Amino acid sequence: MINDNAKEGDRSPRYPLVFYIKGHAVIFGGGEVGMRKAASLSSQGVDVRVVDRRQIESGQNISILRAEIDKESFKRFINEETSLVVCALDDQKLNEEISKYCTNRSIPVNVATSKVSGTVAFPSIIELGNDVLAASSKGTCPQCSYALRRYIERELPNLPVFSRIVHDLYGEGVLDREMVARILDDEEIMSRIRGGDYEGAMKIIRRGVG
Repeated sequence: MINDNAKEGDRSPRYPLVFYIKGHAVIFGGGEVGMRKAASLSSQGVDVRVVDRRQIESGQNISILRAEIDKESFKRFINEETSLVVCALDDQKLNEEISKYCTNRSIPVNVATSKVSGTVAFPSIIELGNDVLAASSKGTCPQCSYALRRYIERELPNLPVFSRIVHDLYGEGVLDREMVARILDDEEIMSRIRGGDYEGAMKIIRRGVG
């Protein structure tokens, strides 16, 4: 949680959680930042509604609601089915007003124009098929989380292959911590995974299981 009364530079405790969005997300502001966050949410299957006074081109699962936003009118776009609000308007004071409104109603809210306002932060996401990894800099350096994501993707190639393998082994009822350790310690298996050879890696793993 982020303290609304904290001064810029203060740090409240943070803890990473997987957030299941049951309803829709509302993004106030369809500029570069707002649409980037809209695209990120949409890529995960979230129903996204962007509120902006301009007509904006949108992608799948992104609805554009044209309206002028002020300190009263924004409230009509937030209801009991709103699971997440993003404040990405050029007006920082209005962003803070929306954030306070959401916080008082226990609605998760992200404020693009502030490091300390809001209650949730957007991580840098790595897609792994059935899994997802998220990197965050605790709000101190947005570009650092991007750099960390790129580092992980470069130094650990074909992570989706590893994800597929462990999911399939779990489905077969043979995955446990000992097997995970054996896979990670086996240079031949890991070489196959890094090379994207799912079938070759699974053949070696199943040979050990048998």
